[in-house]
Amino acid sequence: MIRKPLFVLLFSLVGLTSPSHLEARALGKISKDQKKTFSVAMKAMRGGNYPKARQNFQTLLDSNPDWGLVHLQLGQMALNTDSNSKRAISHLSKATRLIPTNPRAQHQLGLAYQLGGNCLKALDAFNSAIELRASYLNAYISKAQCQEQKGRTGQAIKTLETVLAMKNKHEGALGNLARLYEEKNMTSEAEAILVRLTKLQPKAFAYQLTLAYFYQRQGNQQKAKQAFDRANVLKPRPRRKMRPLLKSRDAP
Repeated sequence: MIRKPLFVLLFSLVGLTSPSHLEARALGKISKDQKKTFSVAMKAMRGGNYPKARQNFQTLLDSNPDWGLVHLQLGQMALNTDSNSKRAISHLSKATRLIPTNPRAQHQLGLAYQLGGNCLKALDAFNSAIELRASYLNAYISKAQCQEQKGRTGQAIKTLETVLAMKNKHEGALGNLARLYEEKNMTSEAEAILVRLTKLQPKAFAYQLTLAYFYQRQGNQQKAKQAFDRANVLKPRPRRKMRPLLKSRDAP
């Protein structure tokens, strides 16, 4: 079995500070107090104070239940705090209906479906996000992850290759692509990607170690030893901290 190194995909919160012009027209005139409440909620959300953020966003929904950006923020917070995805899906589904041209709303809805184990609906949402913004790299990465979960390794590889065609130094795409290449027995392609990662980040211990384990799995002990040696140079074992000697009575 191939051990999968961890290339973490993190959920990120959006730094939105005001509604779009289209949404503002749909909602009617937004008062100064509502704008202030929105700003307070956003500040609280960015600071990790979700109860305060949720309370202020809910206040806004009480007066404007069709405020799509508010549903988007509540959905994103639910993704970051809830163990089940139902609340996130509820808010994000509304967001995609209310602000249908917002690709981030589609992407976040896809993440919510993925969290709930529904990769087919997630893929639909990721594809919608990509249709709205063809350069949306995070949506491609999420799509590849879902394709892999559904056993569509070939499709996942093509999706990651698309990411690299747009951004050839995307380390997350490179790392996951190398892993999938190895799973498909495309060992020369996997090796080329892993070597490329070590050259992109020559001081990264983790990349050298990943390359070393790759060579070890392939039975190339000489290259594995060389990569392990480079990794050890980058991250030597910590020295024991010695307790200071007591001062000699004979010392001046």
